[in-house]
Amino acid sequence: MYILRAAPAGRSISSHGECTLFKAFCLSPGVPLVALRRHAPAGQGPTGRPTLPIHRMTAVPAAADPLRTSLVWEATRAALLEYFHVCHCVKYRCVHNIPPRGPIILAPNHVSYYDPPLIAAGVPHRIRFMAWDALFRIPGFASLIRAYGAFPVRTKSADKGAVEATLDVLRAGGCLMIFPEGMRSKTGRLEPLEKGLARLALSVGAWIVPVSVIGAFEAYNIHHLLPRPFRPIVVKYHPAFWVEPMEHPREVKARTVEINAQIERHLRRRIAAHERLKAMRSRRRIPAP
Repeated sequence: MYILRAAPAGRSISSHGECTLFKAFCLSPGVPLVALRRHAPAGQGPTGRPTLPIHRMTAVPAAADPLRTSLVWEATRAALLEYFHVCHCVKYRCVHNIPPRGPIILAPNHVSYYDPPLIAAGVPHRIRFMAWDALFRIPGFASLIRAYGAFPVRTKSADKGAVEATLDVLRAGGCLMIFPEGMRSKTGRLEPLEKGLARLALSVGAWIVPVSVIGAFEAYNIHHLLPRPFRPIVVKYHPAFWVEPMEHPREVKARTVEINAQIERHLRRRIAAHERLKAMRSRRRIPAP
């Protein structure tokens, strides 16, 4: 069986590790290739919603679809969803905002140890993400996180190998998760965004989906050894926007600022609303004098 692959031709859709790596990133041009899901006819998404027009179509084997999940992936995803539903009443909102074909970069705020599996569990595509290289030295666990899409990155030195692996995923039309802050927040607030995510998108061209994670900080943050059950979590996938590849340094610099501002706007608005809600609930618990 064959599927279609093409480069995106629009800027918006109608519907639906870490610091050292960012600093080491060097711009390198690439050609964006994206995969059209096998069950979606041309011009429609998996649910019948209109999608981008198709150009430069070529046939490739279905096995080469970088968004296609495996049996191990689906089994792991089902177990994670069950855990998060039972222990944290997790809600996934606006999943239809995730494009049906890549390259895709998910850009979430990073507040919890939960974040990578929590966000990936709500996405119908296979996701790749960077993980601390020390985790791959743990027998058994290394095989599990590799099966779930992780690849190692050295956090104490520049890791050009991880950069190339990241670019390869995007050039192949895959889905990648990158935390734009470059580190976990110690307070639950949004930290300043690094430039690495935007430059990766500008080097090959990609969809960017801002993802806000609310409640995970209270459930399992950097200050807690173990997760705290029954803290509700909400994950929202905000509208995707297309980033055209660029090479001119001045254009790249200006567009990087715009991309980070666009991501930050969605995340800050959502986090601010959560903080206001917490403050209101806190005031209600305090008896009047």
